[in-house]
Amino acid sequence: MGTVRDALELPDMRRIELGYGLSITGELAGTVALVVYALGAGGAALVAAYAASRTVAGMGVALVLTGLTSRLRRDRLLRWITAVRMVLLAAAALLAASDQPPAVIAAGAASSALAGTYRPLQAAVLPWLVRTPAELAASNAVTAVMENSGALIGPLLAGGLLAVAAPAAAMAAAAGILAAATVSLLRLTVPDTPKLAGRHRMADSAVTLVDTPAGRTLTVADIAADPLLSPEESAAYAWLGIATLCRLPLLEGSRFAANLNVYACRPRQRTDNARRDSEEQLRTVADTAPASDRRPGVPPDHRVRGG
Repeated sequence: MGTVRDALELPDMRRIELGYGLSITGELAGTVALVVYALGAGGAALVAAYAASRTVAGMGVALVLTGLTSRLRRDRLLRWITAVRMVLLAAAALLAASDQPPAVIAAGAASSALAGTYRPLQAAVLPWLVRTPAELAASNAVTAVMENSGALIGPLLAGGLLAVAAPAAAMAAAAGILAAATVSLLRLTVPDTPKLAGRHRMADSAVTLVDTPAGRTLTVADIAADPLLSPEESAAYAWLGIATLCRLPLLEGSRFAANLNVYACRPRQRTDNARRDSEEQLRTVADTAPASDRRPGVPPDHRVRGG
């Protein structure tokens, strides 16, 4: 429970999880209202038309989303898509009130087809919002709770409204819930994903690389707690599941050539003797580097951060 509480202390984590819960609630409330409306307006045939149209449209949306995620920010996509779903469901409610079944089914199916985009976008965003792998696991637990809560509350809300009002009222209420989901995402900000492909200058790299050109070995015992790392760098390491690193630079003559990196998925506080043993093992591996004049950095310059 402590890790879940820590994860929910992150403002963006609360926003995206609340948005997901409201999204599920609004979607299922709207689906119940649309099915009841379709059954009353056109019988089983119209219900089947609604189910088929939302499924086919959902397949097309998934293909389009694949291309959009590489070009647009995911936080903006979440906001825009949730807002469009709200507008479409509100339009379905207005059309139901004016008794236009085909248009109602078209608007409702379009809104439902977009509902399947939230979870994939959320899954892609979560690793950049957390600080540790444990918080990422906790966020997935929170997501499951929000999904199950929405799956319970949405149909109950729609059923209660349908007992006392027309399906159009239940659709309007569902659209209002999606509006609340959109509002919860307004301040969601996802850090830009680092671009790893291509050539990069050492001066532009993470602070953990600053000392390596000089041949100094670096050990960071707990990356999440390291004050020299920026939030973006910490998030990148967390996304990769890296909690501890030991970096041994390889030199060709007096010039920096490459790094030999060893990672661990959990923070590791080690004694000086254990650290020296690990460093010797790394140097043994480094001595097998292909270039004949490539050698590891000098031991006296070993730096330790966090333990």
